[in-house]
Amino acid sequence: MSLDGTSLDELVPAPYAFWANKAMAHITGQELFITESDVAETVWGAVHDTTGHQHFPAGPDAIQLAQAQ
Repeated sequence: MSLDGTSLDELVPAPYAFWANKAMAHITGQELFITESDVAETVWGAVHDTTGHQHFPAGPDAIQLAQAQ
C-alpha cells in the first residue's frame, strides 16, 4: 500500500504485478533497517575518521551488504 492508501495492485500494470509483489515482499521482509541515528553516527564517524576509508556503510543492512561483497 502506498502512502496515499493506493494498493500496489492499483499502481502496477498486471504484466508486472508478479515482479513488483516479489520485490516488495523482499523489501518488507527484511529484518535489518537503517535508522536516522545510524546515519548520524556514521557521518560523525566519517568526519572524524583518520584511516583513509572512503566507504562508510550506515546501519545494519548496509553493513551486512558491505561485508557480503
